[in-house]
Amino acid sequence: FHLKHGTTSIVPTVSAGEFYTMKKAVVNIDAAKKSGKVKGNILGAHLEGPYLSPKQAGAQCPSFITPPIKGDYEKLIAEYGDSIVRWTYAPENDENGRFCKYLTEHNIIASAGHTDAKYENVALAIENGCNLITHLYSCTSTVTRNHGFRSLGVIESAYLRDELYVEIIADGKHLPPELIKMIIKIK
Repeated sequence: FHLKHGTTSIVPTVSAGEFYTMKKAVVNIDAAKKSGKVKGNILGAHLEGPYLSPKQAGAQCPSFITPPIKGDYEKLIAEYGDSIVRWTYAPENDENGRFCKYLTEHNIIASAGHTDAKYENVALAIENGCNLITHLYSCTSTVTRNHGFRSLGVIESAYLRDELYVEIIADGKHLPPELIKMIIKIK
């Protein structure tokens, strides 16, 4: 279907679920990638979770959202790291940026998404190799106010920090055309 419409390469997304189920999806993507039977090019998997923010779950099932679990992600990357090209996570739940650093050390794109992060969380993520925001404005935090003091969220951090690339859902439903124009103008 994708090839028929001009898409030559894809990165199938695996939504947050039980870690075993997510691993099984990566195994299947890896097998399809290596089979030679797929028309087009599977670059690898995009894991969207389970290390997300419950406050920004969106279409992700909140009961599967967890903080990064070191043994789980290390084992999965050791076995199938060459078939994982991107992992979306919430930087505010990544203690000292360990998970993000581990991803980038293994040539996996660390992308902040489904996140309630503040600027300091995003800055730490950037220090550890994060350079992408998953679907800006969709399940990404914005300015918050605490006793009159305002803190930047992910959206403002994305505009402020040139190191960050952003993606958007430009399907005509998630974002109005004017917002898409603004994102393009600013970024």
